[in-house]
Amino acid sequence: MIPAYATALALLFVAVLMVSSLKKIKRDNLTEAVPVVITVLMMSLTFSITEGIAMGFISYVVIKLLAGKHSDLNLNLYSIAVLLVFKYLFL
Repeated sequence: MIPAYATALALLFVAVLMVSSLKKIKRDNLTEAVPVVITVLMMSLTFSITEGIAMGFISYVVIKLLAGKHSDLNLNLYSIAVLLVFKYLFL
């Protein structure tokens, strides 16, 4: 059993790496920036990286569809988003 104080430094390092990559986000394009913000907020609020990424996928597809930028999406993104929506609706 590893004590919590031994893993704290590793978690802090991972957090710094994740936050430092946020500076590369295209803030002038809201269809790219808003899903990132939703992903980060959901990771923080649910204490789950997987839930944050799931909401990021769903929000990315929905925002792109609402903005009329269908050409930015492909079949894989549609498939993942639909499966995740079904997961939230039926599980």
